[in-house]
Amino acid sequence: MVFELLVKFHGSQHVSSVNLMTCMGSLTLIAKMRPQFMGRVIAAMETLHTNLPPTLSKSQVSSVRKHLKMQLLNLLKHAASIDYHNNITTLLTDLGATHQEVNNTDTV
Repeated sequence: MVFELLVKFHGSQHVSSVNLMTCMGSLTLIAKMRPQFMGRVIAAMETLHTNLPPTLSKSQVSSVRKHLKMQLLNLLKHAASIDYHNNITTLLTDLGATHQEVNNTDTV
C-alpha cells in the first residue's frame, strides 16, 4: 500500500530535508482527506519528532521542525483529530508553539 511506503519513507534515517517535508505534507493531506489514517499519521509525526535523521544539518533540522509544527497545527484544526488533541498539543509544545498558537486553531 502506498500509504505504508510513505510512512516508511517518512521514518527513514537517510532522507533529505526537502523530501522529508514533502512527505510530511503528503501524510497530512492524506489524514485530512481520509480521517481513518489520522492516528497513524500522528504516530508517524511523533516518531519523526523524536528521531530526526542524523544526516540533517542544524539549519535543516530547524526547517523540518518548523514544517512539522505547521503540519500539526493544520491537523489540530481538523475535526477528526479530536481524539489526538493531547498528543498533538504535547508535540506542539515541544516544538515551541505558544498556547496562543494552539488555542487559535478552530476545529473545522
